[in-house]
Amino acid sequence: MPLSHRLRNGLHSALMFGGLLGLLALLAALLSGPQLMPGIVFGGLILLIGASRVSPRWILRLYGARRMQPIDAPGLFHLRDELAERAGLEHVPEIYYIPTPVLNAFSIGRRRDAAIGLSDGLLHKLSSRELACVLAHELSHIRHNDVWVMTLADVLGQITRTLSLFGQILLLLNLPLLLLDEAHVPWPAILLLLAAPWLSILLQLGLSRSREFSADLGAVELTADPEGLAQALIRLETQQPAAPGRRARMRSEPSLLRSHPVTEQRIARLQELAHSAPYGGPNPRHSLHPGWPRAEHRPRRRWLSGFWH
Repeated sequence: MPLSHRLRNGLHSALMFGGLLGLLALLAALLSGPQLMPGIVFGGLILLIGASRVSPRWILRLYGARRMQPIDAPGLFHLRDELAERAGLEHVPEIYYIPTPVLNAFSIGRRRDAAIGLSDGLLHKLSSRELACVLAHELSHIRHNDVWVMTLADVLGQITRTLSLFGQILLLLNLPLLLLDEAHVPWPAILLLLAAPWLSILLQLGLSRSREFSADLGAVELTADPEGLAQALIRLETQQPAAPGRRARMRSEPSLLRSHPVTEQRIARLQELAHSAPYGGPNPRHSLHPGWPRAEHRPRRRWLSGFWH
């Protein structure tokens, strides 16, 4: 991975994460003052530690995932083992099958207990070359502990939004005094209370996009195949089954409100690397697909978990 790409992505991530921490500290100082700040910091640390210890298996159950074994898809496990060795991972992540036609892949957990979820649609529609690149992308997330970083960012964002809501409630309770001019109106503080939730969301999304770019470049490091990853991204973009109106809404979202970079931007960056990276990805000798029945149900939002699959 070129040093310029590493520096750019690392700097971007540091700025986004630092922005989240700074916003939370500013909001906490505004609402609590020096007396309550230690308590808020301690509570935040407890939440951060608790969030980082949530079992990946619990999240995977919400998707109805089942753990795969090498006998289910020998070629897939051959890919995983070779790429994990290239990535230098001490603990090879488990693979879980998600019974949905949605084309989806994600990693979850930290390096020592990571797992990768692969959907039925992804396993059946991607070629072995494309699937190798997608696996390399997820292994790159695990290699750099991206899931842990994004979990911490999410907790920081949640705390910020909770404090902002608390501050807005206090503002409403004191509104009569403000209207009667019996209290000073701290307009900068009020604007911060109103803007903090949106700022935290934008910072989280920016951090997520930065980590996706880094994972793309990490996948190229592992496979030497930027064109294969670009082809996989195109297939994920064009062959995704969607509920009525969902694809149109996704395409109309401003880039600032996306958790992933715009596909065209990711492909453009990969094409910059294509001329200097001849294909050297793994070539599986066995079937990549599990022998279970195809998942043909229509994708829908699961209201209990909030996931769409």
